[in-house]
Amino acid sequence: MSPHVEEEPAGAVREAAALLLAGHGGPDPNPAQVRAAADPAELFQGMGTLILALIEIIAGPEGDPLDLVAPVLRKLRRTEPDLPAEVLANVGGALIAAALGESPTGWRTGGSLRREGGAGPVPAQEAYAWAMTGWLLVDLLDHAAGEGTAAALFGEL
Repeated sequence: MSPHVEEEPAGAVREAAALLLAGHGGPDPNPAQVRAAADPAELFQGMGTLILALIEIIAGPEGDPLDLVAPVLRKLRRTEPDLPAEVLANVGGALIAAALGESPTGWRTGGSLRREGGAGPVPAQEAYAWAMTGWLLVDLLDHAAGEGTAAALFGEL
């Protein structure tokens, strides 16, 4: 059974939201800054929750969230060409899980978040890819709904 969003650690979600907003209204996020911003497991968990929420918000009640998966993966691959194929596959699986309304972190860990009390070791490069995916979704939301939309939503965290 996959963990529900409300079971993700609130601190990890707030930290991920702050990191995503740091890249907006200014230069693109510095990869070294993103990689050093948080523990990879916490970054992974926080980003998973935000990816799920962003997919739902961007698709809206009438859209098909699955329509977002391929364009976001293509943009991630163009933005980060050095990401290994297995990392892109994991991000793709997480995006599909989110598009289907499931927890991306629960999908990625096979539901082990609850059993083991955390995300466990997550490679830093993969956590970074999740952060960049979140950043791309924030950018897409702000482009579609108006600059500052993500900041207004995340300000409630």
